[in-house]
Amino acid sequence: MLNPPENLQAIVKTYRPIEELIPAHWAEGDIIANNIRQHYYRTGGDKPPLLLLHGFNEYGLTWFRVARELERDYDIIMLDARGHGHSDGINTGFSTHLLVEDVVGAIHALKLDRPRIIGLSQGGTTVLHLAAIYPHLVHSFTFEGWGDENQTASFTNSEGYLAWYNSWLAWLEQLRTLMPLAYVNLLLFLSNQPGNPETLHWL
Repeated sequence: MLNPPENLQAIVKTYRPIEELIPAHWAEGDIIANNIRQHYYRTGGDKPPLLLLHGFNEYGLTWFRVARELERDYDIIMLDARGHGHSDGINTGFSTHLLVEDVVGAIHALKLDRPRIIGLSQGGTTVLHLAAIYPHLVHSFTFEGWGDENQTASFTNSEGYLAWYNSWLAWLEQLRTLMPLAYVNLLLFLSNQPGNPETLHWL
């Protein structure tokens, strides 16, 4: 069982919601693109646009520290993907195809001129498909990881995956016992995501 030192628990108690850390000059707003409301954060300025696409069960501000480092040279745009953060949910569906079309709609709605794009995991899959289908919309891209939405039952029932999944549930149990505030924040975050219903039931 993990037993964090008292000084670590004291540090965690000082944490503030990330929204309170957003610099005053950043913009935040909503656009209607691909027939859904998409939320975004933007650092602004007369600089080349850099679009950041987050992974599954994350949201735009996952890129907070990256944006702070890069905003001197780029106009950073951080989108909340459908079903994540403050964007509309997944009532109209959830697929790589829809995520790509969401980004296409956002590029047009925000009048981004061939942005550079970085995608992580689900965002990496999105930008790969985007660049392949709409190369004229993309200046360049970097992707990290690969979020494959089409995993087979043999994968999700495999010994390795189940071992990882059970270790993750054990970690959540430790978090709930040792750091209740952090656990509650995680629960609130996951409850707004298109995650595994069994996990949310367990939580």
